[in-house]
Amino acid sequence: DLTFLTVTHTDWSRFAPSFTAERPSPLLTGIPEVREALAEPEQDAETAGGEAEFVQRLAAMPEAERSRAMLDMVRTEAARTLGFESVADLPAGRAFREVGFDSVMAVELRNRLRTTTGLPLPAALVFDYPTPAAIATYLQAELFADAPATEENDPDAEIRAALAAIPISRLRKAGLLDMVLQLANGDAEPAPAPAASGEELSLDEMDAEALLRLATDETTNGD
Repeated sequence: DLTFLTVTHTDWSRFAPSFTAERPSPLLTGIPEVREALAEPEQDAETAGGEAEFVQRLAAMPEAERSRAMLDMVRTEAARTLGFESVADLPAGRAFREVGFDSVMAVELRNRLRTTTGLPLPAALVFDYPTPAAIATYLQAELFADAPATEENDPDAEIRAALAAIPISRLRKAGLLDMVLQLANGDAEPAPAPAASGEELSLDEMDAEALLRLATDETTNGD
């Protein structure tokens, strides 16, 4: 066996968290700078105050409004990480990988969300919860695990949050607004959805996830 010595100038504060985001690396744990980079940072008074203010504002909101506020915050921080000018460029149901997130950006977003919420978030957060809606649902569950159960706390919570984030103007532009209103009013025979690939999709054939996917695809293609 041959042994080689290599000299490299490495910014461990950036490299180590991104390199170990999906799995630990025993190769690096013996390096003091790596252990320091992976250690949970101590919050200063200003950071802790900002986190407390955000969580307190959420706690005072009705659950539906809280879900929207949490999703807005996640989309805003993700858009800033990507350098987007508007959260409109980052649909709630779009996977982070599809909009250009890499491991370094994933760690940066994790750090932003940790600062805002005060939660000890895992380095693999973006990989475990791959959409803004998924992260928002996870954060809300972590912050308000002891909140009384409501109809919002169900398997469709992520879809509800994503639907709530779609501007009404986009639903109207996609031809889905009337369908959503009819569904909300409990109409027995809602109007058919816009034609797609030469076939008409009726609302009876669409579940909430399909409706969300159609709305996201329509609005994304139309922008």
